[in-house]
Amino acid sequence: MVISPDKQYMIIGSANNHRFSEFGHQIGNNKPPNTSLYLVNLADKTQYLHIDTKHTDTINAILFHSKQPWFFTAGNDGQIIQWQLNEMSQPTKKNSWWVNDVLADEDKENKNTDNDIHALVLVPDGKALLYATMSGHLYARQFDDMDKEQSIYIVSHAVNDLVVQQNKLYIALSNGHIAVQNWQTKDKVVIQLSAHIQSVESLALSDDKTKLASSGLDGGIIIWDIQKTMPEVIALYDVGIFLLYPIRSL
Repeated sequence: MVISPDKQYMIIGSANNHRFSEFGHQIGNNKPPNTSLYLVNLADKTQYLHIDTKHTDTINAILFHSKQPWFFTAGNDGQIIQWQLNEMSQPTKKNSWWVNDVLADEDKENKNTDNDIHALVLVPDGKALLYATMSGHLYARQFDDMDKEQSIYIVSHAVNDLVVQQNKLYIALSNGHIAVQNWQTKDKVVIQLSAHIQSVESLALSDDKTKLASSGLDGGIIIWDIQKTMPEVIALYDVGIFLLYPIRSL
């Protein structure tokens, strides 16, 4: 479930069946991939639209643009699709791209799972889209040149989620760590946050951007104070269940 920045729309309907642990084991059920979504008008919750996304495998990430009437979908088929919102008429497909720019539509059946996209995030000014794959590759596309894919960084573990705070990119990793990198300068990881004992599945920023929440397969939710040079744990909750679904902003 994702809600648009203006709180007008909500997208629901996709379940991620293909998360991976630090050992590369598939987590979750083996149901057929869900590639359909529903767009809900939050002003009138009886109004909703079914969206046949044309993805060929499970959708892992959905993202609304903060300043434009767009949203993006990405998943295990290695494809990112940009959608145009049209009030409550059917969203239209505006553009699409394949990871590494090597997967033409006719080649999608032969894709490598290393190109599964697990996370999408916008940079603060809304001018670029960052995304990460199962193989630990991080990429960027600028909206003024979306056909050009830029490699930002490569980590040695699967990436499950991303959030951006100013120039810092927080990367949720399958080895239980959160890597912090400067996405603008493409520097190596500046610091690494370690408190989870299993895969970190989801990240969320507080509205004032001073705190980061992380959840993982260890059943823990951790709140970090990210105002300091070295972020500190300020709260830890053991909910005792595997958290496979995204946590929301604080």
